[in-house]
Order: sequence, then C-alpha cells, then structure tokens
Amino acid sequence: MRIPLDYYRILGLPIQANATQLSQAHGDRILQLPRREYSEAAIKSRKQLLDEAYAVLSDPEQRQSYDASFLAKTYEQQPEQHSGSGSQASTQATEGLLEPHTPSLEIRDEQLIGSLLILQELGEYEIVLKLGQTYLGADSSTSIDHRRFGEPQIVRADLVLTLGIACLELGREQWQQGQYENAATALETGQELLLKEGLFPALRGEIQADLYKLRPYRILELLALPEENIAKRRRGLQKLQDMLQERGGIDGTGDDQSGLSIDDFLRFIQQLRVYLSCAQQQTLFEAEAKRPSAVATYLAVYALLARGFAQRKPALISRAKQMLMRLGKRQDVHLEQSVCALLLGQTEEANRALELSQEYEPLAFIREHSQGSPDLLPGLCLYGERWLQKSVFPHFRDLREQKASLKEYFADEQVQAYLEQLPQSSADNSNEWTVVQSGKKAYPRSAPSNSITETTVPSKSAVNGQYSQDKHNNLANESVVSGSRWQSKPEAATITSNRQATVGKTSSNSNYSSAAVSTLPAAERIAPSTPTSDFAFTSPPDESVSRSKRRQRQPRKSDDLAPTNSLRKDSELKISSNGQGQPLSLPPASLKHPSEQSKSLKKVRKRIFFGILCLLALGLTWLVLSQLNKALRGTPKLEEEQPLIGLAEPPVTIPESGSRILNPEGPLSEETAKQVIEIWLEAKSLAYGREHNLEELEEILVEPALSYRRQGAKTAEQNNSYWLYNHAVVVNSVVNSDFDVNQATVDAAVNEDAQYYQEGQLNDLASYNENLRVRYDLVRQEGMWFIQDMAVIR
Repeated sequence: MRIPLDYYRILGLPIQANATQLSQAHGDRILQLPRREYSEAAIKSRKQLLDEAYAVLSDPEQRQSYDASFLAKTYEQQPEQHSGSGSQASTQATEGLLEPHTPSLEIRDEQLIGSLLILQELGEYEIVLKLGQTYLGADSSTSIDHRRFGEPQIVRADLVLTLGIACLELGREQWQQGQYENAATALETGQELLLKEGLFPALRGEIQADLYKLRPYRILELLALPEENIAKRRRGLQKLQDMLQERGGIDGTGDDQSGLSIDDFLRFIQQLRVYLSCAQQQTLFEAEAKRPSAVATYLAVYALLARGFAQRKPALISRAKQMLMRLGKRQDVHLEQSVCALLLGQTEEANRALELSQEYEPLAFIREHSQGSPDLLPGLCLYGERWLQKSVFPHFRDLREQKASLKEYFADEQVQAYLEQLPQSSADNSNEWTVVQSGKKAYPRSAPSNSITETTVPSKSAVNGQYSQDKHNNLANESVVSGSRWQSKPEAATITSNRQATVGKTSSNSNYSSAAVSTLPAAERIAPSTPTSDFAFTSPPDESVSRSKRRQRQPRKSDDLAPTNSLRKDSELKISSNGQGQPLSLPPASLKHPSEQSKSLKKVRKRIFFGILCLLALGLTWLVLSQLNKALRGTPKLEEEQPLIGLAEPPVTIPESGSRILNPEGPLSEETAKQVIEIWLEAKSLAYGREHNLEELEEILVEPALSYRRQGAKTAEQNNSYWLYNHAVVVNSVVNSDFDVNQATVDAAVNEDAQYYQEGQLNDLASYNENLRVRYDLVRQEGMWFIQDMAVIR
C-alpha cells in the first residue's frame, strides 16, 4: 500500500540536510517514543520506517537515486500507478487520499500502524482519520481483522488509540484557531469511538476534560450566530443553563469543570449578554434570581428596565423597581431606583431615592443640570436618558441601535394609561429607601436647598381601618426635555405626579412653580387644602374629626400633666350598642394614667429580678468554695523526690514522621531523593487506587505536577476505574542546581507494574509492566523536598 509520506518527512528534515543532521534527526526520533498505551508491534513498525529512511538517505548512491525519483514525482503531470508488496485492495483504499504531485511511499501491510503514528507526529490528523476509518470499517477487503496487518485484536486497539489521539489533537488545533464547534465535533467523534470500543478510559477522560473547558467558547460562538439559526442558538442557551445548573448559579461555587473561577464566569456572563435579546435576558436572569443571586437580580433589573422602556411596558419597570427594593437593603442602588420611579411618574420617590445615593459623579451631573429648578428632576431626566442609551441598551442584541427618548416614552398612550392607574404610593414602599421620622426631612444634611420637603405619610392599612387620609389633589406637570432642562408647555407629554400626599396642613411654600400650575386646565387647579378620598366607597371625614380620633388613640406628652377631671372627661366614651349612645363610666382605679401604672410595675419587676440575681450569686459562690475545699483536702502529698522535667524540650525523644523528608539545609542526597520518589509512588497508588485518596498528592507534589496528577485521578474516579501499582526505584543520578540550593534534578529507573480495573474487571489490554527512565524536578519548600515536575525519558 502507498501512504502520503517520504523519507525526508519521516525524519523531519528538508531535502538539503547533510549527513550530520540525518544522524541527529534519526537518533532524536528514535528516542521520542509515542504514548505508552501503544503495543510493542506498533512501536516496532514505526522504528522500521525510521531506520529504513535513515538507511536510504545516509547512503550517497541510494540517496541520489531516491532524490531523482522524489523530484520527478513532485513535478510529474500524471501520478504513476504503483504496484508494490501491498495488496491491491489496500492500494486502492489509499489511492483516493493521494493528491497529485504529492510524494508517496510504498509500505508493507504490517507497517500500517507505524506509518499512521508518523503521520500523527507530523500533525496530519485529518489524513490519519481518513486512513484509519477506512481500515476500521466493515469492508472485508480492507478490514484489519485480516492477519496480514498483524494480530487483529492488538492492531485494532492500536488503530483505535491512534484515531482517538488524532481526534484529540485535531480538536485542540481547531480550538486554537477559534473554530470551537468544529473542535467540539472532533473531540466528540473521538469520545464516541472510544466509548464504542470500550478502550483507553484515560484518553477518554482527557477528551471529556477538553469538552468541558471548550463549553464556554462554544456558547459564545453559538449565541453570536444570526437570528435565523434558531436551533443552534437554542443549543447555546441550553449549554449555558447546564453550566449555571452545575455551578449553582452565576455566583455559585459549584464545579462545572470549565476551569473558570467566579470572577472569570462573571466576565463570561457579561461578555455573552450582547448576543442575547432583552426578552432572553429577562427569562434567564429572573429564573437565576430565584436561587437567590444578587448578581442575577441586578442583571434581571437591567433586562426588565430596558424592555419596559423600549417596548413601552411600564409594568416591567414596576417589577424592576420591586427587585431593586430587595437589593437596596444590602447595596446602594438608589440611582437605579430613582430612574425607575421617574419612568413610573413617581417624582416624589425619585427625588427621595436620589438624595440617598452615594454616587458622587452622577449626582454632580444631575445637580449641575438642575440649577434654577426647585428639584432635581431636570437633571435626573437628562441623566436617565443618557444612562439608558449608553449603559443599558448596548448590552442587548435587539436594542443596540435603538434610541432612548423620554419624550416619546411619556407620549405613548399605553404608558399614560398605565401611569394613571397606578395606586397611591404608600409609606411602606418609601420606608424601603429611608426611615422618615416626624419633624425630620428624608434627605441627608448635605442635600441642597432646592430639595423637596418630605412629610410623614401614614400607611394604607391605617387609612382603611380607621379613617381616610387627607391629601392634596394630584398635580399634573406638563413638561418636556429640551436640552438639559424641563420646560413647561401645554402641548407636551404629561407626567402624572400623583405621589405628593401630605398629612394635615402643608407649608405655604409650594415645591412646584406657579408657571407649571398655571398651565393646567381649570378643573385640575384645585386648592391644596381641598380634601379628596383614596377610596370611592368611603366618604372622607372632616379635619376636626380626624384630629379628635388621633388624640383618642395616641395620648400626647402634655396629657401626663393634665388634671384628673380632664382625664375623667376624656374617658367617658360614647359607644352604640342598641342604636342609642350612652356614657360608659369607668371604675376609679382605671382613672389613673396608663404611663404611671406601667412605671410602678416596672419598678416592682426590677426589684424582684435583682433579688433573684442576688440569691443565685450567693448559691453559686457557696458551691464553688465547697468544691474547691474538697479538692484541696483530697490532694495526695508527694513523699519521694520527683524528677525535674523542663518545658523547653520533651522528656522523651519524639521520632520524626517517616512520611515526609526533612532536609533543612545542604544538597539533595541520593538516599533522600529515593525516599522522595518512593513517597510519590505510594501517594500515586493511593490517589489512583480503589479509594482515590487525593489528599496524599498534596503531601509530596507542588504545582504544576499537583494539578494534572490530581485531574488524572479525578478522571479515573469519574470513569469508575482504578489502578493497582507495584514499583521498584533505583536512583541513577542526582544533580543539584548551581544557582539555587533548593532545586535539584533526579534521574531514576522505575519499574512500574500496573493493573487497570474498569467497572471492577481487570483490563489486560490497558495493564502493563514497564521499565521506565524518569526525570524528576525537585524543589525544597520550608525544609521539605517536593516533586515539582516529572517526565518519562524513555
């Protein structure tokens, strides 16, 4: 059969190579052994091809003849027909893979695995896959079941191993080229082949580890596809949800085996947001926020806010505002709350949230553009519009080109209808932002003088239970954004400001300019003292009745100094039992003021409590003294002379643990090096054995050896497999570093007898008994020698 190889490529040399280069290349290729899973027959056939190439090229006459045919083949017009020692079926199977003007080589059938090994080493993974799948197929003429290729069982195992490695290396190559889906296809092909044949679980574990690490790149590539690729984009979303489930959320600590830390995963989420629409982000992050997750909640707020504004759905903005209420208990989101309140027409709450924000630069911008205004709404409108345009919309695939306009938003009929139906804002909602005390303002001391004066508003539960709240009539401010200011115009889009309820009489200094009020229709210009009702089925009481009820339910401080007759008069309440009101006379004992009764009860309770504490203290003291006396009386006396024991050193010499090598100073000796290697081999047996004890690796390995050895043990555990080892070690040499006394290199001969068990059954094909020459790089840390890296020389 013929394969697309030539003697120069086999040795990895150009055609101009001299005799010295030929000898050096041949020696290097002989020492570079393939993976240890290959059979002796595969390694032997590879060595035969290397020796044959060196023999021909090192002989001047044979090389001259070969060069002539090599150059003729390279520049000939029609590829010649060859008939070598290989069978006709094998030749026909490979002829289709030979391109014109490509040098080829005639080989024997038993050299098939060796030639595939060399092609794989040269990076010709696609040619290896095409050739290997041809001979692995069911075609009887080219099937490896024929003994002309060698022992069928051994040849099949070598061929499957070669194809699996080719898939792994091809996937990694395409990964580096940014072809993530193609890389995944190559890796999955190799994994399916190995699973089908039931061979080489270690290699299968490597492929699976790469698939896990490749998954974030595949998600980005799939989500970045055009909207027409619905199935592929849906597959990307499914893979993202799988990762979130394995990690336990965006900021979860679960292991999805991608290698991404929490910070890396947050950056990954931020990177993929630009490929998702606002509806997709809303669905994704709202579901993640229920875990709960603060990060997902904040991202869901962005999605709700962007979609609500862009699609003119204020209900979504209201949901975003509620989610911000929960976040506001732990972090400063007052600026976002003020924007939400503004978009819902809740100007009073917008100002209140804005005054509580600690973000200096945005506040400075808002105040700068609110000069000359009685509040901060003009600057907030300008800031909110720019914030939506530059900081919110660019993170959504379907909003990147959309313009944010408050004027168009408030002019929308659907928005106006929703805002008019919004219920009165209660004190319960406002208390999510700040606690408003009686007689104090809601903003900090540093608030500017043009801030809105805040008053205490009772909750709706109090209004429903006892009386209706007195409030001012709602004022509708007709304003538009013009430059950086709001200008009052009758024809502009209206923002219904129905959030300005006050209790009792308000100050004569109104927070809204007379110019803004004068633009309202006559029916809406109602005096602030005109009371209205929150509920259609409850007529509002007049102001005097409201005050009297408040006095009855909450006694004032001045009542403590009132005479007894006034208390008696106030205590004669009118009740209606049978339709006629009659006075209720209280007994004399109840005429005493409640505060005085509570004070006397508190004094009695304090005295009783103090007496009990004194009794408990006396009893505890007596108990301690009695026990101490018994202990002193019962202590035996030491009659004989006692030995002197110092605390500076132990009385008995404590031997050092044999599991670690202490060598605080001096170079590394051969004896110490052998002990270090033996400890490593014992830890390896425990980590890869039945119990998979990974903790032992940390006692002898440091990075980078610790990471990949730990990963290999985890892979074996996941595959339900383990190894049983027997080792023998002979140290050949120890080389201490001339530059660092804490570093050394050890050359050791290790005999490794390894038995591989899969699902509890011994796998003879994967088991081996080999004599290895291994180089160990050792480093000393805190007086102890560790293995930093290792490599098999041959």
